[in-house]
Amino acid sequence: MEQLRGKRMKGMLPMRAGHLDCPEEIRLQLCATSAAGIDRLLRDFKLVAGKRIRPPKPVGEVKALIEVRAQSWDTAEAGWTVVDMVS
Repeated sequence: MEQLRGKRMKGMLPMRAGHLDCPEEIRLQLCATSAAGIDRLLRDFKLVAGKRIRPPKPVGEVKALIEVRAQSWDTAEAGWTVVDMVS
């Protein structure tokens, strides 16, 4: 199944299990296995790609796209909202 994670593989197993050449009891056990169990069973067979090192994101470019107006903080006027965003 092309190195799928257990969560995705769990959803595909019932469809693919019909093509296996094994007893029905094995197919039922295979379909009843949890996603975490699938990951544990396939741990030694999956390829290890390693962790990719990604360059830092250019924060200054993102900040330049956001318009910040701080001249008038008259909250009595309709249309003003204060929002805190955390990522």
